[in-house]
Amino acid sequence: MFDTLVALVQRMVAESGNPIAFDAKQWLNRWLHEPVPALGGRLPVEFLHTPDGAARKTGILASMQTGTYQ
Repeated sequence: MFDTLVALVQRMVAESGNPIAFDAKQWLNRWLHEPVPALGGRLPVEFLHTPDGAARKTGILASMQTGTYQ
């Protein structure tokens, strides 16, 4: 699952940002260990290995790209 999320972040940055010198794995690892409001302030890593949690994290990351993140 981690590699899938890294690939998603890499794609998002390539589409919407500046991928030069961006380390998607490092960014994702930091994000997974910080409280996220969309998860009720919980850490995304807590949901890493659950099917529902994986879908929620993917949705949250995708919403960050479009600016609809809460």
